[in-house]
Amino acid sequence: FSKREIFYRSRSSDGIWVEELQLTNHWMGEAYAPSIAVVPRGVAVLFTDTRNGYYPEVYVKRGKFSDAPEWRD
Repeated sequence: FSKREIFYRSRSSDGIWVEELQLTNHWMGEAYAPSIAVVPRGVAVLFTDTRNGYYPEVYVKRGKFSDAPEWRD
């Protein structure tokens, strides 16, 4: 079956698109319904995920604005 995962792609300061970054990677469950928000010094990606079983839960990943973003849970 196909799995749904969430990716992020940004542009560098000189306007060039950088390689996409996979934010989710689950062998069980799937991620869906992403939302993105600008937060101080970066972005937050919220999404629903079923990694812990049948019932979906909401997760967030935060990334910094820069040419090489850092992501954390």
